[in-house]
Amino acid sequence: MHLETVRLPTRENFFNDLSKVMYAFGDSETPNQDSLELMECYVEEFLRNVIMQANSHSFRSGFSNKIRVNHVLKAVEDDPKQFLRASKLIQIDNLVRKARPEN
Repeated sequence: MHLETVRLPTRENFFNDLSKVMYAFGDSETPNQDSLELMECYVEEFLRNVIMQANSHSFRSGFSNKIRVNHVLKAVEDDPKQFLRASKLIQIDNLVRKARPEN
């Protein structure tokens, strides 16, 4: 996975995806707007913290401003559930990339 190629979602798309996640975890199909905004704050804070930790690992590894996948894994390694989930998602991403036909 190349973090520099990741496109950030628009706020509308982010809310749409977040509402689907909330629904999958038992919320109503159309969650309250205040709930969505609160969840957005939590998700942004979590991502900001992981990225800052990954950036710190990147800097210590000699990659001054390039965050690599292993830096993100290092940032979440203290939480076994997050680490295993992230590792599994990376494996799936690699399988999908290999399965795609060459251009």
